[in-house]
Amino acid sequence: MRLLTGEAFDALFRTFDRTAFHLEVQDTYYASEESEPLRLFLEGKPDDFAWHRPWLDLMAATTAAGRSVTRVRVVTVPHVDYVRWG
Repeated sequence: MRLLTGEAFDALFRTFDRTAFHLEVQDTYYASEESEPLRLFLEGKPDDFAWHRPWLDLMAATTAAGRSVTRVRVVTVPHVDYVRWG
C-alpha cells in the first residue's frame, strides 16, 4: 500500500459515487503544510485555518452533492501532540 498525499489524495474525493471511508492508523502524519499550524497550536497561538480551506471546500462540495464521507482514526493513548491538535 502506498501513501497518497496532496492532489492524488484529494482526487479520490472528487471521483467516488456515494460513500467514501477514510481509515487513519498512524499517530502522526508529516504533511509539510501542517508544520506551521501545528507549531502555532503547540505554542497556544491562534490559527485562521486558511491553509485548510481547500480541504474544507472540497468536503463541502462533496457532501452538498449528496455523497457521504466518514473517517475513523485509530490512535494510541496517551495522545501525541499531533492527535491533540487534530
